[in-house]
Amino acid sequence: MPQALAENYIGAINGALNSLNMASDMKIPGAQKYTSVVLDTELARYLAGEISVEEALENIEEGWEEVTEDFGRDEQIAAQALALGS
Repeated sequence: MPQALAENYIGAINGALNSLNMASDMKIPGAQKYTSVVLDTELARYLAGEISVEEALENIEEGWEEVTEDFGRDEQIAAQALALGS
């Protein structure tokens, strides 16, 4: 990769990471289950017209509770605190 292109790329990544609007992925056990399984599934069902927004929200809440219970609520809280540097 040419030097100028590499510097441009690194500058863009650095700008994104330092943006006030930047949000990183959750760094807790089961993070992908919260987003890639529960959230994505219910959003897809809503967008396909299979369920109402209220049903989607209820299903997401129930799904997230299941994931939290599977991994342990206290353990998830501790993992999130560690990820945030608390």
